[in-house]
Amino acid sequence: MTYTASLPPDLHEWVAHHVPGMDTAAVTDSSWPRGDSRVWRVRADDGEVFVKLYPSMEKYEHEVKGCEHAARALADTEAPHLLASDPQRPAVVLSAIPGRVERGLPLEQTEEQRVHGLPASLLREMRMRGRREGVAGAVPGRLASG
Repeated sequence: MTYTASLPPDLHEWVAHHVPGMDTAAVTDSSWPRGDSRVWRVRADDGEVFVKLYPSMEKYEHEVKGCEHAARALADTEAPHLLASDPQRPAVVLSAIPGRVERGLPLEQTEEQRVHGLPASLLREMRMRGRREGVAGAVPGRLASG
């Protein structure tokens, strides 16, 4: 689902503290077609970001930890950067990365399987890098306290 929309006023105010140019930004609803998905694409002065609002703390914490882990393990263009997070909302602002979402693309079965297999391949590679460093499941050279 993609259509022009505005952020809820309190969320807009919070995002404006982290994204310059929110007063003239183009906001598009980019939520998935399910009840608990709340995602907006924001095109502002300094580029494009995504704002996500979570239905539970569990989903919020999972996303934040995933973003932090990906940032340690991947190149800048391979994963979004966590630009801001607020557990009180719970919401995040994420940088955009090159590419486009696969949903709705008319793919042949073999190509669709390849596309959906890419995340699994990436996770395997991250785990293997950690094992080569001697820490099972860890990201090499980038261990943090936690």
